[in-house]
Amino acid sequence: ARSDTEVLDAAVAAERAGVALFGDGPRAGGAEMVGFRHPLFRSAAAELLPPARVRALHRAYARVVDDPEELARHLAASAAGPDDDVAAALDVASRHARGRGALDAAAELSELAARFTPDDDEEHRARRTIAAAVSLFDAGDRCAAEGHLRSRLDAFPPGVQRAKANTALAIMCWNDLVHGDELLDRAERETSGDPRIRANVLATRAWVEAYGRSLERAEACAGEAVHLADRHGIPVVRGAFAALAWCRLLQGRDASEALERGLALGDGYVRA
Repeated sequence: ARSDTEVLDAAVAAERAGVALFGDGPRAGGAEMVGFRHPLFRSAAAELLPPARVRALHRAYARVVDDPEELARHLAASAAGPDDDVAAALDVASRHARGRGALDAAAELSELAARFTPDDDEEHRARRTIAAAVSLFDAGDRCAAEGHLRSRLDAFPPGVQRAKANTALAIMCWNDLVHGDELLDRAERETSGDPRIRANVLATRAWVEAYGRSLERAEACAGEAVHLADRHGIPVVRGAFAALAWCRLLQGRDASEALERGLALGDGYVRA
């Protein structure tokens, strides 16, 4: 290890060469910080270090950062392979990114979380893959979202996660009603009697019906989704109340109850 004097001399020489700079930073605790003048200098320096040293530096950075996204990225860069704790931190970071409206970043972080999920944890990997695709779709990149999810669907374990994936795909191809129906049929076969997943499938089917088929069938699907949620005490998807209200309004009927219940759910419930 180098002495403090040697490190300082090297930093001063780098500053004089126009590579580094000194400055105060909120994380420095009142001390001076040394940084690179350009990202290319940082990349070049990192390439000169052995991988183990680079990972160690990222671990050190992870101990001093507060931002969830920055923390998760440093943890990911410090890991040599799949790691539960790293994947969980990336999950938190993805939710943080969505919360600030950075949907592309949320998608990237969810995909990183899936990549760092241990091989024997298929459920969490599938959930994180779906989250990445949903963020891509919400960001406006339907083709990328659909391609991302379809390319990984065969690796999903049968059951709940496949049902969620097929439901998400049905939402993504909302303007192809026939294909949407097929995807929702597959999702229903995968629900395994889980009332929460079935409620989500029904709420999505309500919109498929409402877009181009029958308002009566759409209302029936949305009503069944709400009924399932009430009967089993599970969080109902907001989309069920939205579809229910829309169908009633288009038929000239009172939709106030569905609207009030949907608005009362707040932001903590699943969208459909």
